[in-house]
Amino acid sequence: MAVAAGVLAYNWVNSYAASSTTPPAQLKPLRIEALGVLYDEVLEITYGLELSVYNPNPEGQVIDSIYILKGGELVAHGIPATPSRKVVIDGKSVATFKAVFDANLEPATYVVKLSSEAGSIGVNSFVVHYKAWRSIIVNVTTSNDASSPVEDSTFFARSVVWVEDLGGGQYKVHNRVYAAQGYTIYKVRHECFASDGQYPDWVGAEWAVWRYGDDPWEDPYTYPDYAAAYWTPVREDEFPVVVIATVVYEPS
Repeated sequence: MAVAAGVLAYNWVNSYAASSTTPPAQLKPLRIEALGVLYDEVLEITYGLELSVYNPNPEGQVIDSIYILKGGELVAHGIPATPSRKVVIDGKSVATFKAVFDANLEPATYVVKLSSEAGSIGVNSFVVHYKAWRSIIVNVTTSNDASSPVEDSTFFARSVVWVEDLGGGQYKVHNRVYAAQGYTIYKVRHECFASDGQYPDWVGAEWAVWRYGDDPWEDPYTYPDYAAAYWTPVREDEFPVVVIATVVYEPS
C-alpha cells in the first residue's frame, strides 16, 4: 500500500458570472473566482474539483447543489467534502472547498453551476483531460466503532468506515473498499477530511491520502477482496469525519 502525499495538478481557468434564473432583487449571484481540476498524477486519474466562491451579499449563503453539465445536459453532481455536503459562505467572503463527482466523466469540457438556498447561481467551465472517476463518500462519528461501522454501496464497490478509540480524545479511522460481485477494481484513492473540510490536523496532508494500484504488487481485485486505509490520530473535536474513496473499476 503506497501512502505518499497526494500530488495534485490544478488547471486554473478564468471565471465568469452568469445566472440561469432571476434571483431576488436584493441578492447578487455567487461568483466562482477560481476553479481547479483535481488530478492525481500517481494514479493518473481525475477525482474532483477545488472551487473558490465569493459571496457578495452581506448575509451568509449556502451552496446546496453543484451541477455538472455537458452540452446543456446534467451529467453529474459535485459533492462537497463536508459532513453536510453543503458549503456555507459568510457575507462578503470567499470559501475554498473540494468536491468529488457522483458519476464518471470522460475527457471533455464541462460547465459548473452552483445553486444557493437563496437562488443565487455562479457558472464556470472546466476541462477534464484524463477520465474522472466516481467517488463514494461516507461520514463517520466517534460512535461508529468496529461493531457499528458506516458504509455506502454502489453497483461497483462498497466502502466501510469505522473508528478505533485510542484514548485521550484521539481516534484511528479505518476504511475498506470492497469490490462488488461482477466488478474488478484496479485503483482506489482514499482521502480523509475533518468536519471543517480540511485534513485532520495531526494527520496532515502527507498521510491524508492512501492509494491502491500504484505499486506493481498491488494487483486488481474482485469480490470479496478489498483495499484498506487508515488515518491517525484524529481528534475528537474533528468529527464527524468525511472519508472519500475514488474507485477505478470495470465489469469482470
